[in-house]
Amino acid sequence: MFKKILIGLLLSQACWQPVGWLAEAPVLPGTQGALQQERVGRAPAAVSRQKPAALKPGDCIGILAPACNVGDRDIARAIDWLHQLGYRTKLAPSASAVWGYLAGSDSQRAADVNAFFADDGVQAILCLRGGYGAMRMLDRLDYTMIAQHPKFFIGYSDITALHTALGQRSGLVTIHGPMLTNFLQGGGS
Repeated sequence: MFKKILIGLLLSQACWQPVGWLAEAPVLPGTQGALQQERVGRAPAAVSRQKPAALKPGDCIGILAPACNVGDRDIARAIDWLHQLGYRTKLAPSASAVWGYLAGSDSQRAADVNAFFADDGVQAILCLRGGYGAMRMLDRLDYTMIAQHPKFFIGYSDITALHTALGQRSGLVTIHGPMLTNFLQGGGS
C-alpha cells in the first residue's frame, strides 16, 4: 500500500495549491508573512507554493534522518526497492550516526537537510523516520536557499514540524507521506 501511495505522489502532475484552512495557516514568527502581518495588522494573502517537478526513472532520492536514528534496522532492502523502481539514492552522512536517540547532532542533521536541498543532483528527499529531533533543528535551516531549490520532501509524524516550516518559510509543497522505514514493513508494499 505504501508503495502505491509514494509512487502516485511522486509521479503526480496535479497542481497543488493550499486551499481552505491551509491557505489561512498561521505564519511563523520572523517570516516575511509575520512581518507583513505586523505592518498591516491583518493576515497576509495566501502564500504562493512551489511544486517540484514529478520524479522520473534515473532521478535521485536523498535519504536522511532529520530526527531519530534508525537503530538496528537494516534499511538496505528498502533502498534496494527504490533502486528497483529506477531511482538512484544518496544517503545523508548523519543517517547512520548515533547521538543519543538522534541521528547525529542538531547541527549535523540540519546540515544534511540544507545540503540535500542545495544539491541539484537530488530531486526528492525521503525521511528515514520521524521523532522529536526534527523540531530541534528548525532554526538551523537556510530557508532562502531551500526556496531556490524546490524538491519533494516526504515524511510524517514529527516530520510535520519540517513540513510546516518549509511551507511557511520557503513556500514549498511537501508530502505528508510514508517514510523509508515504512517500506521495511511487509516487504516494501
